Amino acid sequence: MKGRILSLSANSELGKLRAMVLRQAGYDVKWPSSKSETEALLGNERFDILLIGHTISGHSAREFADAFRARNPNGKIIVIMATTYIMVKADKTVRAIDGPEALLEALGELLGSNPSAAPMRPAIGE
Repeated sequence: MKGRILSLSANSELGKLRAMVLRQAGYDVKWPSSKSETEALLGNERFDILLIGHTISGHSAREFADAFRARNPNGKIIVIMATTYIMVKADKTVRAIDGPEALLEALGELLGSNPSAAPMRPAIGE
């Protein structure tokens, strides 16, 4: 595996698709479906990356980022932005309109892997 990612999204379809693309690219991805599950994962597991999707509220994003940094001092945070407003201090930001390619590139930069070797889009029917 290239790295452990905790991927947060308030949009279930977007979250599932993002997790699928990241898994196809060789990442170990946890995608919690509730705030309580997110809190449990942040309290009990370690991750290389916290990925905060643009559908997460600013308050929740800050709360999760603080908990992530406390448990994963060497971890990195990527924020996917829909606007120019950045909700938390991030190691990297990715614009939502730039798609999975931009996210995989950011992950490759932060984790030192080669994003070009990974599939970029899910296959039709998956």
